[in-house]
Amino acid sequence: MAATGGCSAVTDADLAALELDTYAINPAGEVIAIGCDRAVITRTPEFTVISLMGTNDAAGWISNFRVMGAVPAEHPEIGVCESGFLAGAEAMWPLLVRALDDRPVILQGHSRGAGMVPILAAFMLRTPHTLARVVMWEAPWCVGPVCKQLLTDAEVDGVQWWH
Repeated sequence: MAATGGCSAVTDADLAALELDTYAINPAGEVIAIGCDRAVITRTPEFTVISLMGTNDAAGWISNFRVMGAVPAEHPEIGVCESGFLAGAEAMWPLLVRALDDRPVILQGHSRGAGMVPILAAFMLRTPHTLARVVMWEAPWCVGPVCKQLLTDAEVDGVQWWH
């Protein structure tokens, strides 16, 4: 199935393969990692694809357990977010934004990475970069109504996949 929102050159199957590649020992793209979070940036002729890895090790699982018991945090611009996912997105964002170029961005993630996707998407809306598509694989929903409304108002093309 072809991706929507002008992303016809990158199919959902392509995106799934790129997301799976985040778990590889040596992913094909540029790796950005901080703490237990890891992103792989892949550039196609038309897009920059940012793929965020889900939980993959003991440190990540411990972080997830901390996240589950945490009190939601209030971000001044995007409202209430689950504090652990917000902290991960805030730490990752400065590294990701420096890696962007003039290509439209497809932002995707699996599990914990997918939980950070809507937060990172809201951050991206504050930049001149074009957010072409958001894909969440097995995502926990970690944001409140303000962030959701920001993405809806911006008409961000997105999909959430569950098995």
